[in-house]
Amino acid sequence: MKSLSIKWKSYLSCLILLVIFTIMGTFLVMQIRNILWERSNLHTVQLVEKLGYDIDMLLGELDRSISQLAYDPYILSLLQGDVSNDTLGNVHHALDATLQTLPGAIIESDLLVISKDTKVLASTSDELIGKYRTLGVEWINKVMEASGSSVRITGYSVSRGNNLHNMRVMNIARGIFSNGQYLGMLVMDIPTSTFEVVCQNVNIGNSGFVSVIDVDNLVIFSTNWVDMGNQFKQLSLQGQTQGSFIGKLGGEDMFIVYKKSDFSGVTVVGVLPLKEVFAPAELLTRNIIIAIVGFGIAIFLVTVWIVLSISRPILKLTEKMKEVENGDLSVRVINKRNDEIGVLGKGFNKMLAQVQDLIEKEYKANLRERESQLNELTAIINPHFIYNTLEEIKMKAYLNNDYQVVDMLTGLARLFRIMTNNSSRFITLREELNHCTTYLQVMEYREDPSLSVTVSFPEQLLDSYSLKFLLQPIVENCIIHGFQNKSQGSIRLSGELTTSNLIRIEIADDGDGLAQDRLNELNSLLRNKTTLADRPLALRNIHDRIQLAFGVEYGLAIMNNQKEGATVILKIPYLRQPPEAFA
Repeated sequence: MKSLSIKWKSYLSCLILLVIFTIMGTFLVMQIRNILWERSNLHTVQLVEKLGYDIDMLLGELDRSISQLAYDPYILSLLQGDVSNDTLGNVHHALDATLQTLPGAIIESDLLVISKDTKVLASTSDELIGKYRTLGVEWINKVMEASGSSVRITGYSVSRGNNLHNMRVMNIARGIFSNGQYLGMLVMDIPTSTFEVVCQNVNIGNSGFVSVIDVDNLVIFSTNWVDMGNQFKQLSLQGQTQGSFIGKLGGEDMFIVYKKSDFSGVTVVGVLPLKEVFAPAELLTRNIIIAIVGFGIAIFLVTVWIVLSISRPILKLTEKMKEVENGDLSVRVINKRNDEIGVLGKGFNKMLAQVQDLIEKEYKANLRERESQLNELTAIINPHFIYNTLEEIKMKAYLNNDYQVVDMLTGLARLFRIMTNNSSRFITLREELNHCTTYLQVMEYREDPSLSVTVSFPEQLLDSYSLKFLLQPIVENCIIHGFQNKSQGSIRLSGELTTSNLIRIEIADDGDGLAQDRLNELNSLLRNKTTLADRPLALRNIHDRIQLAFGVEYGLAIMNNQKEGATVILKIPYLRQPPEAFA
């Protein structure tokens, strides 16, 4: 981790944050799924139990009504063969009176008195009287075996009305016996639509349904009408009284809750598709995924913005530090920020400025120390002794008629007199040009190279003040280094006053010139404050003396000419009086 950059640490933090949010979102979805499952389970179980209770209450009330009729003497007489009008009238009255007491939900029900040969002797529906009710041997045997207890008969349809339309019914049958002998039965036809009233307020999801199933697993009633009269989806609930499980109906996963009534024998089944149970969780999952993706993109963009706003300035600062390591103290960080990065950049610039100032002060101190040592060395040599010695040598040469040596010694004495004159560091350009002229006169006695010198200065510039020994070292440099491979050449000294009130002096030669890499090296040496031992000091010393005396906006530069040779350019202020006069 320590070797990672700030950028990759930020990206890694962003990734960890996204993983944490993903784990939290997954945990939240799982918790919500568990809560939804528990609530759906509890709600469906309670709903099925309540529906079973309501059906038991309804069938119990109907069973009590039939049980009272079972002991009616007129019905007993009718089943024993008394078909008198008086008996029939009393039976019909009893049936109608009982039917009127039943709940409104079963108003379309019928009460029937059926003989042991299954003929309808009496009924609340006149159209059924005299017809035979085919119940089947199995159901008749169940009624007879019940010995007067009620039996629920399912899976039958009866025809009613003028159009004789079929109506699916559930029957409650009770056998009537006399002295242990089976006489017939009382039957109540309960339309399965009655259960629709009981189930009308039942709501199991959007596509869930409720079914009422008999002991043979036949659907007596279902809010899913397709199941009516069929086996319950080929799922057998035999031998089980209540419970819940997950099964497949029509290829779809369903949550199934069932409860069997001990009283009525019917089983109420509630079916809820699992996709509805977990639909809110799936919707929440999608929303959480969208939120995590959106949040992740937002975090990534913000992280990238923060990383770039931090790393870019730091990388730029690192690049500037590398330039400083290479010796360039003039670099600065361009920074307009006011935050911590901005403070760092400003601190870097301030540090460089202080370091550069210390180097310049140290350099000036070293230069003053060198000048002081030179002055001390000059003071040690007795100028009068040297003057007298040169005069004696010149007289001997004159007596020997060696006038060339006389001229050389005369020029050399003049140069030495200027060098040992410590009255001022500043002389006029006229005096400096005379100094160069004297030096060139001495150099003319050399065989190689043969030089021609041209001086071109406006008259108004000749009385301007400048440093002593400003031009002579440059001219000497031209002769020594510019004409190593030539036997003749020319040097031109020229000056002009620019519009910005400074003097531009050019010393140009037509010598060998400089290779481009050497030229770049020299100009870099002039710009940098460090000086290497194997680098030429003459031009650098002149450049530093100008800047120390007049300011950093002045100095020296070197360039190659278009054809041949090189040119040294000096920029100095235009001074009508020496700088000491302003002190």
